[in-house]
Amino acid sequence: METEYNKGNFKSKAAHYSIKGKVIGRGTEVSGPVALEKYWEGFSHMAGNWKLTSNNTEIINGQVWQNGTSVITDKNGVANKVRFTLIWAKEEGAWKILMDAYWPGR
Repeated sequence: METEYNKGNFKSKAAHYSIKGKVIGRGTEVSGPVALEKYWEGFSHMAGNWKLTSNNTEIINGQVWQNGTSVITDKNGVANKVRFTLIWAKEEGAWKILMDAYWPGR
């Protein structure tokens, strides 16, 4: 996902989400494939570079829970940092993001 963002492939990031996938954070709640594509396309105005750091990953009831930090340094050099938790679930044999929650980070 990080590589796709850094190459400018914003819309393709939606393919990493479950059909029931959802993004929640900072007054945002987006769900469903079409809405997720539009959400990630909206990042094209920021562009720049994205760096993800995973701090912890654990398996809970057959799902993978991952948390860490996300920093998008936009094309103007402004760093936007959030903390995140992803919940991954198996869907048609592939791991997909069921929930992507984020909040302001330090």
